Amino acid sequence: MSISVLTKDESVKSDNYAMTHYGIPSQILMENAARSAAQILTEYIKMEDEICILCGSGNNGGDGFALARHLDTLGFGKISVLSIAELSKMSNETKVNYEICQKMNLKVIEGNPEIITNELNQKNYNCYIEALIGVGGSENLRGDIIKLLDSVNSKIGFKVAIDMPAGMNSDTGKKHNSAFRANLIITMLAPKVGFFLNNNKNYFDEIRIASLGLNDDFIRQFASAKFYETHDIEKMIGKREMNSSKFDYGQVLIIAGSRKYPGAAALTANAATRCGSGLVYLASTAFHNALAPEIIQIHLKSDSGGFICPDNFGELSKMVEKCSSIAIGPGIGDEPETLTLIRNIVEKFPDKKFVIDADAIKAFTANDKLNMNVILTPHIYEFARLTKIAPKDISENYYELTKHYAGKMNCIIHLKSVPAITFDGKRQVITTIGNPGMASGGSGDVLTGIFASLSARGLSQFEAASLGSFVHAKSGDIAAEKFSQNSMIASDIIECLKWVV
Repeated sequence: MSISVLTKDESVKSDNYAMTHYGIPSQILMENAARSAAQILTEYIKMEDEICILCGSGNNGGDGFALARHLDTLGFGKISVLSIAELSKMSNETKVNYEICQKMNLKVIEGNPEIITNELNQKNYNCYIEALIGVGGSENLRGDIIKLLDSVNSKIGFKVAIDMPAGMNSDTGKKHNSAFRANLIITMLAPKVGFFLNNNKNYFDEIRIASLGLNDDFIRQFASAKFYETHDIEKMIGKREMNSSKFDYGQVLIIAGSRKYPGAAALTANAATRCGSGLVYLASTAFHNALAPEIIQIHLKSDSGGFICPDNFGELSKMVEKCSSIAIGPGIGDEPETLTLIRNIVEKFPDKKFVIDADAIKAFTANDKLNMNVILTPHIYEFARLTKIAPKDISENYYELTKHYAGKMNCIIHLKSVPAITFDGKRQVITTIGNPGMASGGSGDVLTGIFASLSARGLSQFEAASLGSFVHAKSGDIAAEKFSQNSMIASDIIECLKWVV
């Protein structure tokens, strides 16, 4: 089952709903979180370990105080709570757990961030647990907090962030240079979107989820984002029926390639075939000899440069009508007449399912209103060209921008970023796997073929793009194991599809 991912607002809404509709007191939610976090930590730390828990004034600090108590109850006897919490700023829940720690005679050292930093510098611990700010924080930090985090980051020891590392934005993934560097994040209820953005995959080692006593169905009603796991592939694609034929698994039309770029079209068509399509047609002006024999070739008229010309509109229209999904773009070139032809075809068939890739994206502008039958698959530079936003600005804000333009253009946008993300304006799926070996020519052409195949087989366009990205990445990871990241090529991703779908 896919894993739900929450934004800051969704986390707050889920907590409020649990309290107002289920009648679960906030104190119980904090208690459940701390108990679950303590149980998780028993897998990573030893009873004799010296443990430092850094606590702030908010509910994240309350989690830290409650966690100290639960670890003490489990037999961890060397716990020091270093608190920068101010009594006047504590939430009621945090104050309760702070007072319990005092009454249980747990070691609590209090002071402002400067005092706590000095205290931290005087002693080394085996484990550092950070519960300073939590999910409500951002990449903006005060100077005294920066010094505190610099101190703990410089320490040798196992480091744990509770819910969200201090200095990391839970929505955008942007982080301060001094953000807490965790070996382990124990997050409440569900992972946060920011964990997966802005190269944060390299900023921590592992994520574990602390249960609040609420099930997956509860979480899903608040989460607009998710990521897939391997077992979702068979669940969503389904098994092939014994009493079935090629016409039950979709007919894919690929309009791609040119005399100059026949290989791109072959990669797309071969990927669509290997992904399980019933029939695959390739309409092109030139055909690469690596094209699988199972693919039906449709020879198109070309202009003097070998690119698809407008005279093909009638024949292509007939093929579009008979096919389940249509992929357009790889190797097609950007001749103005070719782009006009592409636009005319898409506009003529608003009820058909299209995957628009590569140069074909140039047939459209960011002001176009498309529909949810259209998937655009730009990489960062193609998205920059489409939106007229500098690539640097795209790279720094790609999550928010992709969401915005998917809504504005009323279509599905799959941005080939790291991580890859799929938006329809309301929902989003993050592809959390994949590897740098996939950053080579032709990998995107393979992706387009996978999208078209899954679309033809009956998945919605949003499902085809989001699950297709996961299938592509999974195949890429297998290819990296088999061939290595340095030597794998796009064709290897196609070969490895047989172990994924």
